[in-house]
Amino acid sequence: MHSLSDRHHDAFDNPAKAQCREGNLRVLREAAHLLWEEALHPQSLSREEGRGDRLRLRCDWCELMGATGMLTLDLLEREGVLKSGGFVGVDLDSSRIDGFRRSRPDLKWIAGNLYEYLHTPDMANVGVLNLDEYGDVGSRSAETDFPLIHGLVRRA
Repeated sequence: MHSLSDRHHDAFDNPAKAQCREGNLRVLREAAHLLWEEALHPQSLSREEGRGDRLRLRCDWCELMGATGMLTLDLLEREGVLKSGGFVGVDLDSSRIDGFRRSRPDLKWIAGNLYEYLHTPDMANVGVLNLDEYGDVGSRSAETDFPLIHGLVRRA
């Protein structure tokens, strides 16, 4: 792994992108209180024991996968923030999605353009769309994405 981001060579598998992923989750925890619910840790028998309570998303997380989207899924699962089946992975590359689907059939996978699937049942419970513009800093194309997802944002 490189010490600096070089998106043309490291496919977003670098310390800068890892910090970006962790930062996204931290900001959601700190600022978006309505997205979270208390979840009892499976090893805790009751809330009275005083251990194991944590916050979990009450909605689904949607990730634009690319080659390294599984790194975000790994982070979310390590942190225990997803409810069962609470992840939707999207990618234009159908063979990539087929591979994800084979390895994780318990999750929702969409092969296609996100904007064409915004009103499908798999997207009905999405409350977090990780549409970070990490790779497009300074790009005017990033500004066009936001009006296109307006309906999803309103629904969430």
